[in-house]
Amino acid sequence: MFAPSQAIAGSWFLPGALLLTVLAVVWDLAVRRIPNAITLTAMAGGLAGHAIVHGGSGFAWSAAGLAVGLGLLLVPVLMGGMGAGDLKLLGALGAILGPRSVLEIALVSAVAGGFLALAVAFRHGVAGAALERAARLCLFWRRSSRAGEEGTRPRLGSIPYGVAIGLGTWICVLGGGLF
Repeated sequence: MFAPSQAIAGSWFLPGALLLTVLAVVWDLAVRRIPNAITLTAMAGGLAGHAIVHGGSGFAWSAAGLAVGLGLLLVPVLMGGMGAGDLKLLGALGAILGPRSVLEIALVSAVAGGFLALAVAFRHGVAGAALERAARLCLFWRRSSRAGEEGTRPRLGSIPYGVAIGLGTWICVLGGGLF
């Protein structure tokens, strides 16, 4: 029977995930996008690699990781809060590392993304406006009748979320935090 945690440890899948994140971070920082050539190749490699090494159960496990990774960021992407490259990067990591690991990576990446967002806000001198925007968003969710304010808020800058995903992956993999 296929045991994901035993299969991943000491295999080529971990270095593959780390290499993927290095490529994605470099690209995201340079041009603020993560190319399909990187993410789709990694998805295919994860699916095929697990199928070759572990057969049908490995493929199913990898496909479940892909689905979890894609599902975790689908709503933010559809709402315009982040790019599809970030979605595909997390999906590729799911295909490589599996569903439980990609969930942990997403959680750690969210924390890293929060710190990056604060750093960007302070760097651009808009920390106060960012906090005000967050407060307004919370009020908007609380009072759904405030629709229409979306277009009036100032653009505070964005973060290359691929960096947060890369940090989350490295922390989880090197910190031994993978399930």
